[in-house]
Order: sequence, then structure tokens, then C-alpha cells
Amino acid sequence: MRGRLWIVFAVAGALAATLVGCGGEDDAVVTKVFAAVPWTGAEVYRYNLVQKGGEVYGTCDLLTNPDFEPGRTQMVQRCVDAGGFRDERATVADSQTLRPASAVRAIIDSRKRKQTTFTSTYDEAAVRLEASVDGNVNAAERDLPAPTEQSPDPGYYDDEELLWVVRGIPLRDGYEGAYKNINAGNGRIFTVRIAVEARERVKVPAGEFNTWKVRVETQSITQYIWIDAESPHRIVKARIERLTYELASIGTSSKPKGFRKRETTHFPGNRKKFTRLCPRGPRIGLTWDAHHPEDAGRAPSGETQTPNDFRIRNQSGTPHARNSWRLPPRTRV
Repeated sequence: MRGRLWIVFAVAGALAATLVGCGGEDDAVVTKVFAAVPWTGAEVYRYNLVQKGGEVYGTCDLLTNPDFEPGRTQMVQRCVDAGGFRDERATVADSQTLRPASAVRAIIDSRKRKQTTFTSTYDEAAVRLEASVDGNVNAAERDLPAPTEQSPDPGYYDDEELLWVVRGIPLRDGYEGAYKNINAGNGRIFTVRIAVEARERVKVPAGEFNTWKVRVETQSITQYIWIDAESPHRIVKARIERLTYELASIGTSSKPKGFRKRETTHFPGNRKKFTRLCPRGPRIGLTWDAHHPEDAGRAPSGETQTPNDFRIRNQSGTPHARNSWRLPPRTRV
């Protein structure tokens, strides 16, 4: 992940700049790709991040919280390496259709205290996209694809939902579909095409699985995702850009372990209040809500680290002043 995140930081300024000027990509007809919700309760999955050559240099957790709010599901992705680089993402969407309501991604270099944050906030007809690089903010608004007879509602998903959307597609030989992808990182709305290619037996640290190999492609990149053929159709393996995700452990299928009593933190010089359940994290305009069981109890009060798993209460996602990076002593409630 270190190499990848260094690349992310290098291009973050350029991405933020393009946010103002980039719009849609094409007029391709989209289809209804998300057929049904495969999960039946809260989920916690941990993946090894493997680079070419087989070296494991980071981990990534995927969490699903279907009881986040009435009628809304929260999807969380948290990746980290040993060098202090983190990539934190959270999306809130309709529980049945995955129509997005909000999304946020924070890319953090904790050693240099550098942070880039991308947020998407949706209403009925438009989405507001915002990029913040070390406090410098660019924002733009895009019209959302309107439903038609050929284009269902929703015919679009947020970029951060990919690893959940593909779990709900019709998993059968020869299936093909397309949808519009909203990407706050570059301010664009573009077409993503999905195709089920074949059945494959896949071995990962969590075991061996019969999977469907799914191709996900845009005009510029092709990715592959291997989905468990059995319900709840978890992601077993994914080849995304130069990373390979390999399923390493499967958490509880009910309420994930590690949920704790809420803690409320007030930051000096900031009127906003943040509620959390996890034991660490500089605030980035979010409420953080759960953490992986292996992380329980780590990160003492005041340590400069990034949050674990989270729920969005403040949708801005804008980093606070530098003097808010270190947490004050926590008050348990």
C-alpha cells in the first residue's frame, strides 16, 4: 500500500483541481445491475493486500452495517499499511437498492499529518462533490442520471460502493450490465460495465471457495473480482489496479465484535461534537462507529492515528484545524 498511497498523494492535488472542470463521459444505456441484497446481517471481513510477487504489505477491512439508520445501510472500507498510510472510506445508501445518500474517503499519511478527503452528498437530482487537500477545498455539483424506461432508478452508484454492488448482481453465465459511476476523486460520472466471465475455484488465506469471476471495466481500466458462489456472495478475491485483495478472515454474521459504548469528544476551538465507538482517530467530519476485533483496546488516548470503522454524522468530511489532530482525553458516556 505504501507505494500506492504515495502515488495517491502525488496526484491528489491534480484530482482536486480537475474536480471543478470534469463532467460526464458518455451516453451509454445503463441497466439494473443490483438485483438483490445478499447479506442478512452485519459483516466484518479482513483482506490481505498483496502486491506482485506475493508480498503482503497491508490489510483491508470491509464492514457492512445494514442497521445503520432506518432504511439505510452503511458500507465501510479501511485499508492500512505498516508505514502509517491509511485509506478510509464509508458510504451510506438505501438498504434495498444501494442508491447512495453520502460517501466519504480519507487518505492519510499519519507521519507527515497529510490528509486528502473526498466527499459526495446526494439529493434527488444532483450530487455535490468536494475534494479537500490539506484544508484546500474544491467543490462542484453534477446532475444525476434521470430514470428512463431503459435506465432504471437508480442507474448510478458511488465509486466507494463497488465491492458491495457486485455482490448483488445476477451471478450467472454470460451476464452483462452497465451503470453510471460517481467518482468524487476526479469529479466525473462515467460508465462501468460488468460481466460474469466464468466459475473458478479460488484459494485464499481464509480457505478455498467456488467463485464467479466478474470483470469490471471502464474506458481506462479493467478490474477483476471473484465472488463466492454461495450466499451471502462475499468478495473472496479482487484485483484492483495494482493490488490484490485476498480474504483472510470472516467476522461475525450478526453484530460485529468490537462495538462499544459511545464516546463524545469536543474539540478545542470547534463547536462540533463527534460521537464514536472506536478508540482512536483524528476527526475528519465523521462519526466513527465500530472497529475490527483485532484492533480493540489499541491506540491510547491522544495518539495521532486515523479512525477505524465509522458512520457518517457530519457529511462535510472536511478536516479540522491542525490543532485538532491530537485527541484530548476521552470521556466515556
